[in-house]
Amino acid sequence: MVALDEGTVRGWTDPLILGLFALCILLLGTFAIIERRSRTGALIPREVFANREFRTVCLSVLLMSVTFFSALLYLPQFMTKILGWSALSAGLGLLPMMATFAVTAFVAGTLYERFGGKVLLSIGALSLVVGAILTAWSATSSSWAALVPGMAALGLGVGLFLSSATTAGVAAIGEAQSGLAGGLIYMFQIAGGSIGLALTTSVYAIASDRSVATQIEDSPVSLTDKEQHAVQGLLAGTESASQITNRMSESAAKTVESIVRDGFGSGLQWAFGFVALLAIVGLLITVTSIGGPVSALWRRRTPRS
Repeated sequence: MVALDEGTVRGWTDPLILGLFALCILLLGTFAIIERRSRTGALIPREVFANREFRTVCLSVLLMSVTFFSALLYLPQFMTKILGWSALSAGLGLLPMMATFAVTAFVAGTLYERFGGKVLLSIGALSLVVGAILTAWSATSSSWAALVPGMAALGLGVGLFLSSATTAGVAAIGEAQSGLAGGLIYMFQIAGGSIGLALTTSVYAIASDRSVATQIEDSPVSLTDKEQHAVQGLLAGTESASQITNRMSESAAKTVESIVRDGFGSGLQWAFGFVALLAIVGLLITVTSIGGPVSALWRRRTPRS
């Protein structure tokens, strides 16, 4: 994650970045070898991960978690930087997502018993895809109302998908190892969110930098590459960005601020486009591999007595 974060600043061919990626691959390979040789002391017991259904649930959770984490990071920033809201107002602005999440998660258990895990997981995954696409589409707007449909879809998706995925994963392993199964699924949720967020931030930074650089080049304002990077902190009120704009005329400063705002929207649009792509892969895995074949989606389920 350090390599992903620093790569947007140093460049992806920088020796330090390449070295960090190589170290990551080496450490992951070492971890896999140690796990294979371990028996009772393995972090992920071999017999648990040998279960195909459980592996598939973990993979889908890994991919879908990125959507929720990205929304929690970027939507409040949109509200504070673009809409000019306070931190408290931005928190309240997330209510369409969080309230939908809370209500959906509350009834997910009952719905799971009635319709089955595959139906709920598929609807939840589809909602996350739709939510990510709607958020990407509204990222260049300057209206909170434009975000509401995407937030509602994300809340519905998270509430249905994550709770149902945990239930499906635990059911695949059995009650004897339910605690271990639940813990592993949560680990994949956190790992997917963290690594996916690092990837998403890299996509955002690249898209935002390119947008700002292109617009600065086409504008009457002249800035060095270092200054172009620094002025992107203008919406966050950084001192370095303020020092640069304070040296400009009022019209030039307004031009730069407009360019930075557009760059933020462009970066956000590309970031959630990437998130949507990951969610689509997760949706395909969910529909085709969890809870039986695709035909199980419309097969009538007999409720438990």
